[in-house]
Amino acid sequence: MGFDANRADLCIGVIGTGAMGRGIVQVAAAGGMHVLMMDTRAGAADEARDFVAKMLSRAAEKGSMTQADADGATARIKVAQSLAEFKACHMVVEAIVENLDAKRALFGELEDVVTPECILATNTSSMSVTTIAAKLKTPQRFAGFHFFNPVPLMKLVEVIDGLQTENWVSEALMVIGKRMTREPVRLTDAPGYDAEASYSPDGRQIVFCSLRSAVSGRSAISASMARRARPSARSSSVVEMLNSVSSTAPSNGAPTDAAATAAMTISRSMSSTLSFHRVVSARHAAGSPPAR
Repeated sequence: MGFDANRADLCIGVIGTGAMGRGIVQVAAAGGMHVLMMDTRAGAADEARDFVAKMLSRAAEKGSMTQADADGATARIKVAQSLAEFKACHMVVEAIVENLDAKRALFGELEDVVTPECILATNTSSMSVTTIAAKLKTPQRFAGFHFFNPVPLMKLVEVIDGLQTENWVSEALMVIGKRMTREPVRLTDAPGYDAEASYSPDGRQIVFCSLRSAVSGRSAISASMARRARPSARSSSVVEMLNSVSSTAPSNGAPTDAAATAAMTISRSMSSTLSFHRVVSARHAAGSPPAR
């Protein structure tokens, strides 16, 4: 499939403009992408656009971006009045209510609107990606694209492969995530992901940052993050193991064999198979820790 995730005119559709939806809109627009947003509640999408515009202006005031960039990002955000307007989107992600029937109904309608090359994604944090896609005509182009709240501040984004998701879809979402200045991590849909049995959202963020600590030798876990997390006994032991590895990492930031071993252990311990290919690659990059 010739999907170009780096194209300058990439258009992202966002359906659902609550806290998660508007956060996704903000990082997508700030990342240079065009955004089309919609909500079933009358006026909600317009309210969300105004909110995002204020957040972008505030970022400019704080020096995080220029005012010109903030104005440009705001100009790239449009509000749709109907699903028919999403025909021009290259990727559509939903951030609606966590209800299986509602999500299936939405994607069923979208399939008849968007082009065959358009990627369909869900921001669900509690449902199986495979289950949501089960009744679609083309589940091969469907994947999970799970952000953490608040989206502009939480760098981690999960790209979740369903059982029928084709590789080009997830690879494109990894690129889009990076364009949004997130830290994408690729997972495989599994019961553990569906039930959030192994890790709460903050717990998974803890594990991700612990792994980065193990590889780079620099702590990536804040005290507030640790207080918020409620990891299971299993995830706690993994975090302790990785923090132990990070304390022995060399000062030059070069990954150790122990860090690589830890990465393999954690990937096997999680019921969702995290893609730690970046860690494996880091072993061969002398002193080049993952980008912050």
